[in-house]
Amino acid sequence: MILDLAAVLGLLASMGFRVTGSTLHEWLGTGTVILFVAHNILNYRWYGMLFRGRYGVFRVINTAVNLLLVSPILLLLVTGMMTSRILFPYMPGPDGMFIRQMHVLAAYWSLVLVSVHLGLHGKLVRETVWKIVACFPWSRFWMAVLRVFVLLLACYGVKASFEQNVGAKLIMYYSFDFWNPNSSAVMYFLAYLAIMAVWAVSVYYFQKLVRFWMSS
Repeated sequence: MILDLAAVLGLLASMGFRVTGSTLHEWLGTGTVILFVAHNILNYRWYGMLFRGRYGVFRVINTAVNLLLVSPILLLLVTGMMTSRILFPYMPGPDGMFIRQMHVLAAYWSLVLVSVHLGLHGKLVRETVWKIVACFPWSRFWMAVLRVFVLLLACYGVKASFEQNVGAKLIMYYSFDFWNPNSSAVMYFLAYLAIMAVWAVSVYYFQKLVRFWMSS
């Protein structure tokens, strides 16, 4: 879980190219890809179970999301190496602008699919958070506060998605990102955290709704 959290935070931090600058962005991006590779290695048994057992609706969706996530992560790695000026300065590649557009496309699809993946595993995330919160006094109160915070964050994520042109970036219609250097870096990263939250929360509650409908 610590490795998974580090991978998610690494992806979130890697979205802040305008804030962190090229050098830190390359280190963060490379480290995040390594963490995702490590995540897959640690969960190697999942691949061995692909052709075993019965496939219900949720297993099909979960499997599809996991497999789809591999493509943008690999594309991030390749395009990142091609546009690198620090870690891989001699990596050959075609037209620089096109590669940068592909890199942005891969980044946003990675952000969305990782968020969907978190939403599909929302029960596990909730149980893990509860185990941590339960160690403190007033645990139920703080758990309720966290739930409200996540829901409010998801609501802000709708607004942030339009401000960051997420939809246009997912179809490579718009690949540019601007940031006022006088604005708060905290708000910049909070916006991307909120975008992740709106996808994760939506998938989590939609999944609960479907399960309720199927059981009734």
